[in-house]
Amino acid sequence: MFGDYVQIIPIPQTKWKDWNKVHTLYCSRIGKIWKILPDQNNPKDRNEDLIFIEVYFTEGFFEGGAGTYYTFFKKWHIIKKTIYDFQLDNIKADSSKELQDFESLFKKKRDEIFKKIFNGTK
Repeated sequence: MFGDYVQIIPIPQTKWKDWNKVHTLYCSRIGKIWKILPDQNNPKDRNEDLIFIEVYFTEGFFEGGAGTYYTFFKKWHIIKKTIYDFQLDNIKADSSKELQDFESLFKKKRDEIFKKIFNGTK
């Protein structure tokens, strides 16, 4: 299981006592299993292991910039994925960011043109 690519469930599991807003930000994200530790409250039950996931956030995370961030989940919070799913997710995120940058530049240039036309400036 270590090193496998997984997707975090899409719907927050707020009934789990350890779930918080950080976990919610990871929902639907694809990441890689980084570490597995036994649950201190129930170390014999392997279904209760804490699974640490690393996820790359292209748009940043809270005040932090873009980068890899880690948090833990239980086995029932993750869905096994392939490396292809992970790469496709990153390509989509990068393409979306490029499109947003282009649209921002387009709107700025359009506004400059309208300002010149309607203000009569050259």
